[in-house]
Amino acid sequence: MRKSNRLFQILNHPSMKSITALFAFFILLMFAILVAERGNNSKITSFFDAFWYTIVTVTTIGYGDITPATTAGRIIAVVIMLGGVVSFGAVSGKIASVLVERQQKRNRGFAQLKKKRDHLVLCGWKPEMESIIAGILASNPDMTPSDIVLVTGAPKAVLFPVLSNR
Repeated sequence: MRKSNRLFQILNHPSMKSITALFAFFILLMFAILVAERGNNSKITSFFDAFWYTIVTVTTIGYGDITPATTAGRIIAVVIMLGGVVSFGAVSGKIASVLVERQQKRNRGFAQLKKKRDHLVLCGWKPEMESIIAGILASNPDMTPSDIVLVTGAPKAVLFPVLSNR
């Protein structure tokens, strides 16, 4: 795959669109705090002051070195604070979700299937499955038990003896 196509896929991903929208939202709030406070607050006079205030507020650090002096500035500050809490909650939730999903795939054996080639997938389980698998392995001498992928809700105690004896 060409790099430009891969970059387009990444930029077109729904998560990336959300990140871009969130970034644009905070830039807009940064300009709003600058407009609301410029001329009324001696501590927010430049874009960098507004940038510093927004970053410190979004990350909930809140040094207290810069505070809004106008009502409009305070309302914008509340939106920035809530936006920061929501953003970090969403990001940490997404990270936790990805990590839990990855661990669940490992626990079920799906993580190892990503690069699996030339395999047989059997779905479901019934009592005579052991003899079916034995027949498949007997009629395909080049096939090993590791070439068989079982998609089943059967307990591990039932599955391991079937495939480990081959």
